[in-house]
Amino acid sequence: MKIAYLSRSCFPSTAANSVNVMKMCEAFAALGHDVLLMGRFLGKESSDVFTLYRVKKHFRLKSIPSLNGSTTDFLYVVSSIWEAKKFAPDLAYGRSLEACFGTAVIGIPTAYEIHAKPRTLLKRVLLKQLVAMSSFRRVVAISRGLALYLKKEVFVGDEKLFVAHDGADPDDFDTSVPPGFENKARYFQSRFSELPPNRLQVGYVGSLYYGKGMEIISKLVHLCPWANFHIVGGSEEEVAFWKKRCAEHSTLEDIVPPNLVFYGFMPHALISYICSFLDVALLPAQPFIANVSGNIDEIWHVSPLKLFEYMAAGLTVVASDLESLNEVIEPGVTGLLVPHDDPLAWHDALVFLRDHPELRARLGHNAREALIKRYSWKRRAEQILNGLEH
Repeated sequence: MKIAYLSRSCFPSTAANSVNVMKMCEAFAALGHDVLLMGRFLGKESSDVFTLYRVKKHFRLKSIPSLNGSTTDFLYVVSSIWEAKKFAPDLAYGRSLEACFGTAVIGIPTAYEIHAKPRTLLKRVLLKQLVAMSSFRRVVAISRGLALYLKKEVFVGDEKLFVAHDGADPDDFDTSVPPGFENKARYFQSRFSELPPNRLQVGYVGSLYYGKGMEIISKLVHLCPWANFHIVGGSEEEVAFWKKRCAEHSTLEDIVPPNLVFYGFMPHALISYICSFLDVALLPAQPFIANVSGNIDEIWHVSPLKLFEYMAAGLTVVASDLESLNEVIEPGVTGLLVPHDDPLAWHDALVFLRDHPELRARLGHNAREALIKRYSWKRRAEQILNGLEH
């Protein structure tokens, strides 16, 4: 098929949504489809964007103009629809509700991937209208909780509803450093070596927004002085904020705990290299979390990208015992689930993993096997397109 991907992402970006989009376009293309990705490409050559996201250059890019830099403004949405029409796809697929609505209106078979509840009455009405169109094919929800909401509140029938959790590419996760990222890798390795060796290496990779889990980690580093904690991600302002918070819990005023390193944002292409240094990966998500737009999401309907990247890397995952994470992690088989708001329970889980290295290895192996079988980007793309191909 010819597939037009209608993106709400900017490229390059520190946001996980841009990773999802690039990886899905690569997966669609790997299945033999002709893919055109439309988005905001911010002054980077196409080849650089492909390298940054560690994806093969098997699909095309089209930069869409915007009046104010937003991917929801009138010019961006209308231009996306116009470019899709010129491409004449067999399927328009995307995460832009407004653009997907437009392609369905002009008769292009359309599928919409949704990652959160519609935030406004207008968006709920638009989604209901979209689902009712004859040219609309499928809503792809990233969790069973979100799918249930869509059935109850938006009246999406089972025939137009499909659940596909987020994913990762197992082939990305090796110990190699991609060409062009040697300096960043050396920076990571030098900072990593600042901490004492022969300890449990515990990591968190992701954004540092409210509710993502630093609330727990800032206390956990003091409860586990025998472990090293590595925090990868966040802006300079966010890192400064959490350094201060971590120091508040320290017995030495204004000093970041000596078993903690913040690395700041690292390119996605280096995530596999970084994960190869870790023993345990944390996902201490809270019931309410902030997203890249500053909006607050409820965790029951999200599907954190980092969970699947941890699994692809074969890491032992310790995650919050919350609904959407329960959909993916089988406790004691592919990871551990602990109460989201109990630092002592997180401490006990790390003690257990420290003292049982053979269990750590088994949990990590099982997680990677589950990822390969059910949650790879290619497997996800196959499942989503099943029944939509001509």
